[in-house]
Amino acid sequence: RERLMVALGLDLFAVSDEKFMDMFVVPGAIDVLQNEKQTLQKRQKLLHSCLNDFKNVARAL
Repeated sequence: RERLMVALGLDLFAVSDEKFMDMFVVPGAIDVLQNEKQTLQKRQKLLHSCLNDFKNVARAL
């Protein structure tokens, strides 16, 4: 039983942070978050472009 606890402890804690976090991530979750980030970045770029266009129209008036 003690050996099992030691082995489990090594499997959980004697690994890099990235590998440790991978144990608790739902498969595909990182891809979903990366896609969401890309979508939000595209939206931000579009909104920034609209803001600049609005400023230009406001100046022209």
